[in-house]
Amino acid sequence: KTSLQNMIKAVFILNTNGELRLFKFYGSENNGTSTEVRTHLIRCITELMAERRRLRLKCNFVDRKQLQCIAVRHTQNRPFTKNEKALKSFDMLLHNTHLVYQTYASLQFVMLVDDGENLLAMLDLLSLYVQLLDAKYVDVCEYDIVLDPHSAYYVLQGLITDGLVCEVNTDVLLKEMFGSEKQESVSRGS
Repeated sequence: KTSLQNMIKAVFILNTNGELRLFKFYGSENNGTSTEVRTHLIRCITELMAERRRLRLKCNFVDRKQLQCIAVRHTQNRPFTKNEKALKSFDMLLHNTHLVYQTYASLQFVMLVDDGENLLAMLDLLSLYVQLLDAKYVDVCEYDIVLDPHSAYYVLQGLITDGLVCEVNTDVLLKEMFGSEKQESVSRGS
């Protein structure tokens, strides 16, 4: 693993019906991921999350083998391209990748990460993201994300840049993102 490799490949927010509410890919310019490949990946992930909800699976991690099986099954059922370059790009995106997710209220927060990363730390990062969104929106819900996606992206950008974690100190993030009065009100509420 090189130091330039992204540890976080993508972040998604879905509602419990599997509808995509927010997504961000990291490093897609560098690895040649086309819009067609990203769209196919989003479809695979939404179907995977719907299947996991239906089966009431409790594990918050999907390893690369399970992820690739779902992707292969999805590709066989609905071939998304005849373009060999796009297929290779899709395989490269899923190579050595794990999926980490957590459900909060009516939202599912999903992250594609490099398999060399600590999955529990990534789960904690998702929890921190939700905590910061709660500070911004006061109990974040789907409507907050739909009506004000720019703030959700702003908070995500404060946590993750180019697929790498920037800052995890809650006090520093709250102060940088929302100013000192928001930080004080959140601290008093805790």
